[in-house]
Amino acid sequence: MHFMKRSIRTRLFVTISLISVLFLLLFGAIYNTYYDDYVIYRRQQQLYDAFSSLQSSYHGDVAADLAALQDTELQYSIRMLITNRDGYIKYNSLLRTQKQLTQFFGGGSVTIFQLIDQLPRAFGDDVYFTITERDNSQNTVLFSAGESSVGVQFIGLLGVHKSGDMVLLQMPSPVISSSGEFTSVFLLAVGAFCLALSLVVAYFLSRRFTRPVLEIRDVAEHMADLDFSSRYCGPVEDEIGELGISINRLSGHLEKTISALRETNLQLEEEIDKARRLDEMRRNLLINVSHELKTPLALIQGYAEGLRLNLNSDAESRDFYCSVIEDETRHMTRMVSELLSVSRIEAGTTAPQPESFSLDEMLDDLLVRLQAAASERNLKIDCRPTGATLFADRDMISQVLTNYLSNAIDHTPEGGRIAVFGEKQADKELLTVYNEGSHIPEQEIPKIWQSFYKLDQARTRAFGGTGIGLSIVKAVLEVHKCQYGVRNTPDGVEFWCTLPLDTECSSQPAHPPGENPQDRTAPPPQAQDAPQDGGGQAPASL
Repeated sequence: MHFMKRSIRTRLFVTISLISVLFLLLFGAIYNTYYDDYVIYRRQQQLYDAFSSLQSSYHGDVAADLAALQDTELQYSIRMLITNRDGYIKYNSLLRTQKQLTQFFGGGSVTIFQLIDQLPRAFGDDVYFTITERDNSQNTVLFSAGESSVGVQFIGLLGVHKSGDMVLLQMPSPVISSSGEFTSVFLLAVGAFCLALSLVVAYFLSRRFTRPVLEIRDVAEHMADLDFSSRYCGPVEDEIGELGISINRLSGHLEKTISALRETNLQLEEEIDKARRLDEMRRNLLINVSHELKTPLALIQGYAEGLRLNLNSDAESRDFYCSVIEDETRHMTRMVSELLSVSRIEAGTTAPQPESFSLDEMLDDLLVRLQAAASERNLKIDCRPTGATLFADRDMISQVLTNYLSNAIDHTPEGGRIAVFGEKQADKELLTVYNEGSHIPEQEIPKIWQSFYKLDQARTRAFGGTGIGLSIVKAVLEVHKCQYGVRNTPDGVEFWCTLPLDTECSSQPAHPPGENPQDRTAPPPQAQDAPQDGGGQAPASL
């Protein structure tokens, strides 16, 4: 491309230079061919002008008009000879002696044609005369003459003055040739200067002409690389500028079109990825549902067959068989109900019905219901009042808090501690449920929000869990446009979420009056930090 750039400038520069040289050569040829003839023609016109001037300034008296005759000679750079009709010289700046001319005439009137015939004899054998033009109407004769021995040439005019005198005007060849020489030298110098100037001008013109072309080319190269940030910024006074503006418009249209295509491709990729994930989730769901239903169905089938075959006829055994069947049936019913809840929320068929309610009252009700399970394992629950009034779907938020608290109770070691506390953040309430216990492996944190995912299959089933609780939390909080997450603390785990406040009713301070956040004893200091692990929106893999 660099070669093309130089080639355009070089070709334009060479073209302009060649045109300049050709014009200069043409001018030289015309000058050499026609200039001498033109100069002679102009000098002959000067002779006619000088003769016309004498017609008005000379009145036949040489003594009286001597100054006018001399001025005419100086003005037109000529020599002059004036004779009367008899051939006698009245004024002479041409011949060395006056007798040179009169000795060839025996007296009597002569004509200019007789005089022109006798001029060679008057000037000597070495002088030749050639008549170039006769004008009988004005009684004038133009002639050229020269001296063969010295090579001197001149032109002359012989005419009859209105006074009857004959006037001979001569312009020496040095006057003609010197002007031609001066003109040739001057024109040569001027031609060389003009040629050099034309080359300089050609160089700058080629640069100026090609600069917008090269700028447009650079814009086109950027466009070819799908970079539409470059724009033509040159002048717009000609077609090249209009081309640059058209390139800018094309670049803008292509940028918008390609941006739209990229957005469409991104959306398509997202849709494909979403469809792939949905398909994978569907397969996993089928596998998990099949796996979850396999055990209770097998138990139900086994105990039902035992009842039918009356393997144990005593009432106690029959009651045991029936209770197992009922427990497994309730387990499957709960799992199906939770699956339906998640599906309906994710599909948008179950929309939130927001209302104002007290968060503290809901927590108190849930803790009363869960107190028995906590007491069996001697767990300490520290629930600090939040003073928050929420504006959300009461039942959905209740499911979220129930799952958080149930998980905390299930995974806290016997005699351990659970803490529930909130903090106001703008128009949201940040609620945290902390429990002592073992950590969740960092690589497993993004997976716990998936349906049927269980860190400990045996333990989850022992507590009656289905592995769907946190997926319900995820679905409910996302439909409320809230954030959620989980992170490990030095001695436990804390789940957190943001809940929408009723801004017209809630006036809770960021911290309870008189309390320093650093003075809290439970959960540990890390619980006060901004959520990090698992925070924000749901992980991308969910």
